[in-house]
Amino acid sequence: MKRVWIPVAVFVVFGLLGVGIYGIVSISKSVNYEVLGYAVQKLDNVGVTFRVSFLVTNPSSFNLEVWNQYYEFYVGGFKISTITSNAHYTLLADNSSVIPLDVQFTWEDIHSKVAPMYSQTTTTAIGDLPVLIKGKLSAKTGFLRISHFPVRFNGRLWWFLP
Repeated sequence: MKRVWIPVAVFVVFGLLGVGIYGIVSISKSVNYEVLGYAVQKLDNVGVTFRVSFLVTNPSSFNLEVWNQYYEFYVGGFKISTITSNAHYTLLADNSSVIPLDVQFTWEDIHSKVAPMYSQTTTTAIGDLPVLIKGKLSAKTGFLRISHFPVRFNGRLWWFLP
């Protein structure tokens, strides 16, 4: 008895997974981020916590659910902070949504990590320092769910300043 259906089933499954992954990657590349503003949430003897509001535009025709966000924030090559959020957010299809993220800086980190950054300002303006945000998040669209989706964003510090 010939078992032709096994290679056909494997081919169909890999084809569907490939189309699904291509859809998620193309959606992630077309999502636009913009910093709306920030406000001081907490100021104490340990450090300061800022709430940064991002305007995220989802140009796809599918709603996206986002949760388990974890990012590392680098300025001028120095790791400044770690940003985490476990809250669930829904990015509506063909629409923009606001996502708040809390960024916490301790005074010790500011003294040890931000101070060396000022040595680079002798050659360039502080707003021109490179910013790298990299991390991962969980995302779901329709039936396809990805638990560790990598995120990488490059920019300049002046993009985040008012």
